[in-house]
Amino acid sequence: MLRNIEKIVEELRLKVPFKEGTQAGDVILIVRENEAGLVEIVFARVIGYAPEIRHRQEWWHVDLVLLSIPLGYATFVVNADQLSGKEIFTIKGRKVFIKAVDTESPIRETFAEEEEEPPPQRGGLRLVRPRPPGDGD
Repeated sequence: MLRNIEKIVEELRLKVPFKEGTQAGDVILIVRENEAGLVEIVFARVIGYAPEIRHRQEWWHVDLVLLSIPLGYATFVVNADQLSGKEIFTIKGRKVFIKAVDTESPIRETFAEEEEEPPPQRGGLRLVRPRPPGDGD
């Protein structure tokens, strides 16, 4: 059972290719404590964001689609450091970590490392039709 969010985030930072910033359309990783105190990890896609006018600058309403079954929708109000994964913060007394995942360059690098040389090509197939008896023999 996952219980220590700080240790989990530390390990994820070593294994997951994270991006520095977060933009609309990005896939983010959310690590959060649930009601039982266990840690949940879920992916989401940022639909969009807008400034939060009740807080000081650099706070945002971030609209998300939770990539789970069934899909879920959520809006987080976070500041720039929280949105970029620079700090673990709390929502309703539960710890949360958010950071955008780099979904492009690591995939290319990983597949490039795993690609094998194609097998040597053999001569192509050709259709050989039998000749009728007595034709050119």
